[in-house]
Amino acid sequence: GVLLATLPGAINRSTAGFGDRDAYCLMLGLLAVVTYLVSLQAGTPRKRLIWTVVSGFLVFLGGMSWEGFGVFLSVIIVVELWRFLSTETEERLALYTLWLCCFVPTLYLVSPAYRNGYGFAEHLFAFVLVPPVMLLGIRVLRHLLLAKIEKLRPYARTLALGLTLVTLSLAIGYVWIQRDTFADTTVPLSKNAVMQTVGELKNTDSNYWRMLYGYIYVLGIMGLMTTAMHQWQTHGARLVIPLTLFTLTTFFREYLDQLWGAQNNNILFFIVIVATVMTLMFLAWRRDQQPKNELASVAAIAWLLIWTALSRDAERYSIFTTPLIAFFTAELMQFCSVKLCSVKLIEKRSRWIPQPILKTSVAIAFLALLLWLPSPLGYAGKIRHATHARSSKPIHSTFAETFQWMKTELSNTAVVAADWIHGGQLNVLGGVKTIMGTDTFLQNWILLYYRDLFCGQSEKEVLQFLKTHGATHLMLTEMDVAWNAPIYSSLGRRSEHDKIFEIIELQEALREKEHLFLFPEKATPFFNNIQINMHRENNAPTSAITIRQNGTHTKTPSVVYRRKERTASNDQDGSKTGGIILYFDESHQFQKGYYVPPIAWNNFAIRLFLRGIPSDAFKPVYEVQKTGETDVKVWEIHYTADIQPDLKYLKTGFSEIDEDLQLQ
Repeated sequence: GVLLATLPGAINRSTAGFGDRDAYCLMLGLLAVVTYLVSLQAGTPRKRLIWTVVSGFLVFLGGMSWEGFGVFLSVIIVVELWRFLSTETEERLALYTLWLCCFVPTLYLVSPAYRNGYGFAEHLFAFVLVPPVMLLGIRVLRHLLLAKIEKLRPYARTLALGLTLVTLSLAIGYVWIQRDTFADTTVPLSKNAVMQTVGELKNTDSNYWRMLYGYIYVLGIMGLMTTAMHQWQTHGARLVIPLTLFTLTTFFREYLDQLWGAQNNNILFFIVIVATVMTLMFLAWRRDQQPKNELASVAAIAWLLIWTALSRDAERYSIFTTPLIAFFTAELMQFCSVKLCSVKLIEKRSRWIPQPILKTSVAIAFLALLLWLPSPLGYAGKIRHATHARSSKPIHSTFAETFQWMKTELSNTAVVAADWIHGGQLNVLGGVKTIMGTDTFLQNWILLYYRDLFCGQSEKEVLQFLKTHGATHLMLTEMDVAWNAPIYSSLGRRSEHDKIFEIIELQEALREKEHLFLFPEKATPFFNNIQINMHRENNAPTSAITIRQNGTHTKTPSVVYRRKERTASNDQDGSKTGGIILYFDESHQFQKGYYVPPIAWNNFAIRLFLRGIPSDAFKPVYEVQKTGETDVKVWEIHYTADIQPDLKYLKTGFSEIDEDLQLQ
């Protein structure tokens, strides 16, 4: 419990705040699995019935809350498969059927996503509702075969193994047939452009796990192997090799990627998954006696392996491994404390201390050691950081001030167009509506937003897009326009032939009396450095010259901000040279600067946000924006009579939604 409450990996996501349901779904998943395990061990029929119904209801709630809840359900299915393979007769078949009836028909009837899902819900029926029903089918089939054919009774386990293998083959066949659709219909396997840019879907490596848990995750892996060997003795030792390879291909994947390439490592990972599953099936098939708490160990092993496998390609799912990393670490600590207390020398010298107290004291000492060891061995130093890592409030004060201004000054009917990543905070902290957000994650709208605002040059197209979605205001940020330009330009380009652009930050390198020399933060083919000519008397910038790699000099368009003042060079044609944006304080001291490449110089977002070109359609309404440079800007949109909505901007890419909206 202490481990689970203090591990940074658990705190990190649990403090995410509004709009984040992962911690809630983790709670439902834990309760669903634990109550099912309790029902298996309940002593009376009445208690078994109650706990079974409670577990089924929790699965129903989870299935209604999140399309990924089927992963928790798969843990229970693994437990039932273990019981199916390790027993000669069918037990609790009626209770399993009751548990099934608590969520399969209800989810199918209540939620359209399970009847005719699309997008990320396309395979919900097959992945969530079909597996438990298939398991019921093979259990009933074995029961009927054993009841009708007496010769099969001595081979009950072998029959169960055969039926399981056939069912798994059918499941693999379905996955193989549908494999081409997973890029757009499953989050863990998403390969489309938008999903590849989502930060929490990045691959994990040992550095990521060490950041979340110190080296506790290594102890959790050791605890997993110790539990397997303790539960199933010699048979359990067979799991050590596949589990070791599983660890190398998941937690330490970057080393194998460097050794023989990511593709070969992925192949090895899938081989290891198959080997681990087959080994577990063999253990269940050959098991002679049932150790204490065996089913809890099976559920814990299945949980950790499944969620770790998913976390391998998506950081988001690492939170779901936390309870089992804590569980297996505690198992290892308990095992070590028992072994340590049984050492003759210690046992002799501590004879006057009761064994339970001694073992508990040793376990507490181990826990304290894990907490307070210097990073990265321990994790106490990371706890404070984890509490702020996913705060629901903006990290940057200017964002928080902007949202507070919106809540005070804008009507709650205002619709603010902004990048989808700001949607949740705009809704809750700003008190306004948005076009897109984490909950309205329509990828086609996101792509259109990037195409017209970040890569497009036509203000009319931007206004048509915004009016179609009912936007009353537009918010752009420096983070979106400047820092994320490579990502947004790759998503917003109209064809694969269009180039991806980057806004290059400039740094001051040398200052003379009448010249300021700026260098790019990183090497670029556009120029070597930029020379800013300063006025001899007031030290104000007068012109900019780009010095190229071959030594040639080119006069470059510039826009200079000095607090409230904006000064633009006479020549603003940057279609061939690009242009620069410079920021100075009142004393003409350089603050920051950007080089905008030619391909982006006339893009709408660059013109409006960085270059500050006035527009009759976009009126600045944020007072801070009017009185100086800020990294968040808000405009009120004024539509002219010729701007009319265009239904093409409402198309979602899903024929089911477009048909309902009559957009076909």
